[in-house]
Amino acid sequence: MKRRAFVVALAFVLGVALNVTAQERLIYEEHFDSDAALGAWTVVVGDWYIDGGAMINVDMTSIATNAYTELLQDADRLVYEWEVTFIKGTDGAIWTPAAGIHIMVNDPARMSRGSSYLIWQEQYHFKIYRGQGDEIVTLYTAGTWDAHTRAGIVPGSTHVFRVVYDRQLGSLTVYRDGELMASIIDPDPVQKGFYLSLRTNQTTAAFNYLKVWASD
Repeated sequence: MKRRAFVVALAFVLGVALNVTAQERLIYEEHFDSDAALGAWTVVVGDWYIDGGAMINVDMTSIATNAYTELLQDADRLVYEWEVTFIKGTDGAIWTPAAGIHIMVNDPARMSRGSSYLIWQEQYHFKIYRGQGDEIVTLYTAGTWDAHTRAGIVPGSTHVFRVVYDRQLGSLTVYRDGELMASIIDPDPVQKGFYLSLRTNQTTAAFNYLKVWASD
């Protein structure tokens, strides 16, 4: 009897887990595997092109490059995942290489991307910013200038970032290569986004893929 109860309970747990997974739907996927993919992106700042299955910026002078694409983001829960190679930074610029993605963007041509969240990786720091008006405000930062810590990265390295955003709670949870980097709450969360935007700072970087899932 106990064994049967255990099996029933296990089936229920697995059923719930499967239902949660089934409700999560892929709403965006880009592997940058053809030149035609570039046509879906608007380049505002930077020298962006597609090569070898990656969206690459080679502008090493601009401090805020910008290439954006349309995507409605209004689900209760959104999951973003991308892989980026930090190829090289500008000599003498100790914060480089530096690159990231703005999510929940409502004004993509502005430097701040309007209301948005920027998930940002520098050589020595990992940061989360929020776009507000014409500026970006730091919500979270980790790392030091003295030496590489777990928050930093090595030039030439490739990393996978995964962001879980709960629009109702205002929670942002960020993983890098499967390791938790930050979990924060925005008391005034961005409620709707219309674009995604790639960003670099005096860095050559290659974005290898980008995926977004949504669930209500």
